[in-house]
Amino acid sequence: MWGVTPLLLSCYLTDQQPPLELIVSARAVLAGPGGTVFVFDENGPHVLPGGRREGAERVLDALAREIGEEVGCSIVGDPRPLGFIELRNEGPRPEGHPYPYPRAFHVVFTASAGPVTRPPVDPNVRDGRFVSRDEALAMDIPWAERIFLEAT
Repeated sequence: MWGVTPLLLSCYLTDQQPPLELIVSARAVLAGPGGTVFVFDENGPHVLPGGRREGAERVLDALAREIGEEVGCSIVGDPRPLGFIELRNEGPRPEGHPYPYPRAFHVVFTASAGPVTRPPVDPNVRDGRFVSRDEALAMDIPWAERIFLEAT
């Protein structure tokens, strides 16, 4: 689609957010009943459900929509900021690249899940379930996601 370009990831634990125009995604460590966290499979285990903002969509609206699509529940209470992932492209901008360049951000929150009331509709999220935090930490999750799970 866009070819190969070097991409550097940096994670920041902070309650500050990057500039809104550079935020492309909202994600969360989603807490469930009894201290559990939501995990899912998308080419390996993941602990940060969420996804892309649509146009000028507010960050928390994107988070709520994505959690509904990927988990089938609503968020209860106010999500708390954990930090963000900076994506820095080190190569030339690929033709047709629709996102901010060379820097873009995924903001990460901790949020509480309401009851699961509908099946997920995102075809990329498989085997979604709530597991203990220790079980999630024992999985081979991406290092950038592990940083945020360990911070909860």
